[in-house]
Amino acid sequence: MLGFIDGGHWIPIGGKLWNTNFLLFNFIHGIISSTFVFSFLYLIIYLCQFNFYNFMLYYGCSWVVFGWWLTTTTYLQHHDNTIEETLVYGDKSWNYLDGALQTVDRSYNVIIDELMHHINECHIIHHIFFKGIPHYHLKEATYFLYKYLDENEIKYKYRYTPYFFIDIFYHTTVKLNGHTYIE
Repeated sequence: MLGFIDGGHWIPIGGKLWNTNFLLFNFIHGIISSTFVFSFLYLIIYLCQFNFYNFMLYYGCSWVVFGWWLTTTTYLQHHDNTIEETLVYGDKSWNYLDGALQTVDRSYNVIIDELMHHINECHIIHHIFFKGIPHYHLKEATYFLYKYLDENEIKYKYRYTPYFFIDIFYHTTVKLNGHTYIE
């Protein structure tokens, strides 16, 4: 909380603050965001009455569920051996676009897709234009990407996965070795 010798949020000794390329806005943003996060965590611990059991019950359980969800969806977005095996590129053959096209667009169901701002079923376009397309245009952009890939006879990886709770265990236990390495 008080910072380190290389520069921190509260005692900015050296580090980023004295770098000529560092903007004051970034420093102020760091102070505000770290204060907010620290205060929020303190509030959670206070509401749990500084009790470890309550903390794990109210905060720890939701953190585990969130971590499982993030890990599961990320794994499924980057693996699917039922569509086409995943290609793994070496340093000489890799390029950004080929790597992005190895991801999989997955729709879990309408509710989850809406809650996740369509990042799951529009994942390929997210990888190609990760800074240029806001989430509310992902579906439209994915439609045009699909048309382009279809016209150029490039495989579009899409899978409807309503039973992803089962699917994650199937892929990790049954089809673990389905990768092709390209030199």
